[in-house]
Amino acid sequence: MEAKSRKLKSEDNQVFEVEVESLKLSKFLSDLIIDYPDEEDEITINKVDGKNLKLVVEYLNHYKTEKIQEIPKPLPSGDLKSYLSEWDYNFIKDLSLEEVIDLLNVAHSLDIDELVNLTSAKISAEMLIGTVAEVFEKFKIKDENEIKEEKKEGDKNEIKEENGIKEEKKEGDKNEIKEENEIKEENEIKEEMK
Repeated sequence: MEAKSRKLKSEDNQVFEVEVESLKLSKFLSDLIIDYPDEEDEITINKVDGKNLKLVVEYLNHYKTEKIQEIPKPLPSGDLKSYLSEWDYNFIKDLSLEEVIDLLNVAHSLDIDELVNLTSAKISAEMLIGTVAEVFEKFKIKDENEIKEEKKEGDKNEIKEENGIKEEKKEGDKNEIKEENEIKEENEIKEEMK
């Protein structure tokens, strides 16, 4: 008799139950249950925290029988509500940009194409909303002037470091000459004493 559900454990030891039928959306997870057929085994999903695994399980369990609505590519506008099912919209709307990017990475690593598409749509919508300056700020993108300014600062620091190294070398050379002269003088004194 085949198991009806399996337990997935996050890297931070949170355990979630997922229906086996739901796992068909994830090639990675489908393969894992083949590798771990004992239904009593908890399957640890490395590099996925509990928060993201909970979202993945919620998504997979919802789409066990529901048909996934196709998301247009490219997204025509930033109005996600117009292009997503009500469930998808409610699932993704309140996640911050950082949370969506984390979930995108998890969906990609677990090979859940539909969740990759959903998270990518949210990111695309964020890029389509607002001015270029707002998008740059939201995505922490640096403009050309910021990059030039950072390069100047980096160059200044590099010059300071080089000058510091040169000073150390000069000081080292002075000490070396001083030591050589002291050794020379000692040898001369020894020669004179003979």
